[in-house]
This record gives sequence, structure tokens and C-alpha cells, in this order.
Amino acid sequence: MFKHRLYKIKSRFFFFTLLIFINSYYASSKDLIVKEIKNEIKIIDKYGNNFFLKQNYILKNGDFLQSTDKNSYLVFDKIKICLGKNSSIKINRIKLNLISLEHRAGSLLINNQENNKINFQVDIFKNMILNFKNGLYTKQINKTQFIIRSFSRASFKPYNN
Repeated sequence: MFKHRLYKIKSRFFFFTLLIFINSYYASSKDLIVKEIKNEIKIIDKYGNNFFLKQNYILKNGDFLQSTDKNSYLVFDKIKICLGKNSSIKINRIKLNLISLEHRAGSLLINNQENNKINFQVDIFKNMILNFKNGLYTKQINKTQFIIRSFSRASFKPYNN
């Protein structure tokens, strides 16, 4: 009887440990599903596949997004990312509540007013923009100059060379 009771305790402990591990794994992998798109946005995934962004696409690490000859936007989780004509971004990292983008060309507007659970980090010309809450506008003027407009406080720091 003692062995049977010990077996039940061990099996319950294993079950709860497994359950906690599985739940923490799913909580740390945030799916960003595109709900709305206006105008065409080209996408190149990390495997080199080239296609146009469609509704219900799940954004992933390494995705490269580029607008065409028109201003475009996409919406996911009540967050709107607008790309100006011929603008491009790369999604470097998606974690639990942090999205790291690299602004490659053109102009970028991030409107994050309705979803304060997700934070952004924008890299532009080896500079990092962090901790903005509502929105951020960046525009690259040439290969060494850019404009930043934050609609709330933001942290700005250059990478140490």
C-alpha cells in the first residue's frame, strides 16, 4: 500500500511539473497574427521565400517587410504599423512582450495606443529607441540622418562601438 501511495504522489508531481513547463513555453512564444492590411506589403521570410503579406499571416523572427509604391499598414493585436512608400523593416526578435524591429529604409509609424502589454524596440542606424508607450514615427533622410518623433516619452541610446 505504501508503494502504491508513493507511486500516486510521484505521478501527480510529474504531471504538475509537466503542466507548468508546457504552460510557460506557450506563454513565452507570442503569436502576432496580422488582422488587417492596406495596400501591398512584400515579405521575405528567414528562409528566403518572397510573397505578399496576407491576412492571418503569423509574423516571425527574421521576417523582412517592404511596402511598394503606396503607403501601407498592417494591424495585429490592436497595434498598427504604417510603412511609407518604399519603406522596409526587419523583425529581429519577438518575445513574450517585446518586439524588436530594425528600420531599414523610408518612414515608419508605430501606433501602440490600445495595447500597452507589448513593448517595442526600434533599431535605426545603430541607435536604439526604447520604452515608448503610445506611438513612434521615424524617417530616414539619407544613409546617416533620420528623424524621430515620439508621442510619449522614449529612451534613445546609441550602440557603443
